[in-house]
Amino acid sequence: MTGHGGPHHFRCHSEPICFVIPSESEGSGWAAGLSHSESVRDYWVYIMASRNRVLCVGVTNDLRRRVYEHKAHEVPGFSARYRVDRLVHFEQTIEAGAAIAREKQLKGWRREKKVALIARSNPEWEDLAAGWVD
Repeated sequence: MTGHGGPHHFRCHSEPICFVIPSESEGSGWAAGLSHSESVRDYWVYIMASRNRVLCVGVTNDLRRRVYEHKAHEVPGFSARYRVDRLVHFEQTIEAGAAIAREKQLKGWRREKKVALIARSNPEWEDLAAGWVD
């Protein structure tokens, strides 16, 4: 991920704005076109927040399912205890290793840096998954 200047923006189907994590081996820009084959798996790094802005960073290969688990408080421990159930930021890649590395990077950041990342992409801290789950 070094030397790429940050995530590339693109619109994901009918979803809100999301971000692609550039890969080390990024060639002619798989990030630009949503044209990778159906057999390629997507990986998501996400930040969930509570109404009081307690933050939780995670990684998944099924963002909708994982958001549902947070919203239904099916994730035991920290996220259920602090009601971390609002999707405030997410990034997408087709490389599992890049997603795991990005999750570790975000988890290593101080709170202020995570807040600044969220503020750039979602200044109102809206729940980006509003309407995904009843």
